[in-house]
Amino acid sequence: MPVFANANLTPMDVEFNPVNHKIYVSNTETDTITELNPFDFSVTNRLETDHFPIDVELNWKNNIIYITNQKSKTISMIDGEHFQNLLGITVNIHPSIGGEFVCDTKKIETQTFETIKYNSECIISPNKDFTFSQINFKSQTHNETLLSKGKSFDIASIISIKDTNKLNLTEHGTYDIYFNETGFPLEYFLPIYGAIIAFFLPGIIRFVSNYFRKRKFKEKIRNYKINEISGSKYNMEQFLKNINEIRNKVRNDFYDGKIDENEYKILLDDLSFLEKDREPIK
Repeated sequence: MPVFANANLTPMDVEFNPVNHKIYVSNTETDTITELNPFDFSVTNRLETDHFPIDVELNWKNNIIYITNQKSKTISMIDGEHFQNLLGITVNIHPSIGGEFVCDTKKIETQTFETIKYNSECIISPNKDFTFSQINFKSQTHNETLLSKGKSFDIASIISIKDTNKLNLTEHGTYDIYFNETGFPLEYFLPIYGAIIAFFLPGIIRFVSNYFRKRKFKEKIRNYKINEISGSKYNMEQFLKNINEIRNKVRNDFYDGKIDENEYKILLDDLSFLEKDREPIK
């Protein structure tokens, strides 16, 4: 019986791809899948799979080849166009506004299933006001693995973190990426701080202004020597004379603009109070 092609050791299954006109053969002993030219049955390419590939199926609508691996109990995916291994991943970003996950320039949306190239370099990019915290990985063939920022891992050849935000993916599964908020941003604080200042500043200015105005007014009262005439060393006649002299001085200062209207009324009221309160000396 003629041999059309040597697919290299123990071929198990064969599938024809009508999209690119290629033949695929699974090889159980070598854990590979072979790509053949259907016109001359020459081997055009070969890829490694998981352990003991047996069945080959093709989804010609998306041109993805699926291989069941008996001993590893997994399914491999291959891009039929470029003949390269694919990964099926789901990425969950916590919180969803915390950042982005980009694999080979392709942005992976949160809570969606995506197919990416095997060993893709993926970049974790925190958004403004967030920092990358950790990754949780879970698959059907491995236990949950926690990956923290700033550490280097190579766990079961699943992930190798090159630095704080780059990693290579070599395993199907779900990746939960966590970000932390950096705290209350300064640009948010400044408008609030400005609003507080704007609210209280007028009152503060009024308080300070009134304080110095009262202090200045007390100095003016001392200049009129009102307290000196309130004692009992003057008789009634001299006391009234002093009151009238001060009243005239206050009136002249008001007309000359040395005191304002409010100060003028306060001084006249004080003089009137002293005048009424003074009891005649007998």
